[in-house]
Amino acid sequence: MDDGPHRHCDHRHEVLQVTRRACIALALALCCLTAQQALAVAATGGTVTNYTLGGTNYTAHIFTSTAAATSIVFSAGGDVEYLVVGGGGSGGKVNARENHAGGGGAGGLLSGTTNVAAQSYTIIVGKGGAAQGTSNTGGNPGSNSVLGSISTTGGGGGTSVSATFKNGGSGGGASSWNTFGTGVAGPPRQGYNGGTFSGPAAKNAGGGGGAGGLGGNGNGVKVGGAGGIGIQYAFRSGTNEFYAGGGGGAGGDGTAGSSGGAGGSGVGGNGFALLFPSAGNTSPTVGANGTGSGGGGGANVNGEAGGSGIVIVRYVSGGAVAATPARYFYRPNLIMRPNAAIKNQESPQ
Repeated sequence: MDDGPHRHCDHRHEVLQVTRRACIALALALCCLTAQQALAVAATGGTVTNYTLGGTNYTAHIFTSTAAATSIVFSAGGDVEYLVVGGGGSGGKVNARENHAGGGGAGGLLSGTTNVAAQSYTIIVGKGGAAQGTSNTGGNPGSNSVLGSISTTGGGGGTSVSATFKNGGSGGGASSWNTFGTGVAGPPRQGYNGGTFSGPAAKNAGGGGGAGGLGGNGNGVKVGGAGGIGIQYAFRSGTNEFYAGGGGGAGGDGTAGSSGGAGGSGVGGNGFALLFPSAGNTSPTVGANGTGSGGGGGANVNGEAGGSGIVIVRYVSGGAVAATPARYFYRPNLIMRPNAAIKNQESPQ
């Protein structure tokens, strides 16, 4: 006996039951999910800049004041990038223009990514080593910079007859009287060694080491060693800038072609130059503040000051926010669609 209408009815009933069970399972699964919102990192402190780089929006907190320790306070944590540079060392000083002192080493440099919590982190920006005004004395070291548990070492002073502070984040340049200072090799590496002395006694000192390379060696009898190169970062404003270049060593013998060593990457100080008499001499220059670069090596003039360091923290602005979870409900003969009006799904007749 053919029970056609009953068989079709049973089939429709089974389909509806399967549909109902699927909806119930989906609703239960969604109820078990925690509606979490991926909060954007947010912080206060320092000088704040916002910029777009490579299609990504960034917020940067920049700390350059060496006056006192301060802090960055995160109201929402997450992944951040950082750049921490210690203060650069100053160049050394000797007692006559014919004698030459080494350039100051750059402050130690560390950069990377870390995960921060919603709390306060201590910030200290290292001072550059003060200009050296005492004859036959090595340069003064820079001081350390700090971001929470991350610390970088101040740069070493350029050498002279004495060289008490030649080692540092990057080492001070060598002279006739003392070998170069050493940098912090790590891991992680913070900087490089200073350059070597060359030429006859007391001539052409080495350049201070930089974050990107060794200090240059004195070249023959005429040219002081260049400061070690720095490293470029776009953390401050979205434009690449050099940090932690070494100071140039003093050089020259008073004949044509004489020169002091150039500062590393344009941010380290230039070394003193004993030039051809009609041209006069060239005084050393300071390391750039806010870059942690070394100062230029001196002669009978002061070894110049190292540049102050810097701490930068940046993160992606805005962050992704999770969508509100869809809400499903089950009622007999009704299917609640995601965030939509109820539609009656009556059993087929």
